Amino acid sequence: MAFYDGGTALVDMRKATDGIYLDFGEAFDRVPHNILVAKLERYGFDGLSVRRIRIWLDGHIQRASVNSPVSKQR
Repeated sequence: MAFYDGGTALVDMRKATDGIYLDFGEAFDRVPHNILVAKLERYGFDGLSVRRIRIWLDGHIQRASVNSPVSKQR
């Protein structure tokens, strides 16, 4: 919410504003979470962003599906 408030405040002041929306859905399904987080760090994502993604991933179940059968929880 703070991000949204900051972005709208910049628009109200007629400042240049950029927003990036990332859909990691496919990556979360296909890449082991520890590898994904390591790559985000390597590509320069800031510590707060990586920490939030790591917290969000913690506790999420990752499964794979090939031709309909779903793998067991790991």
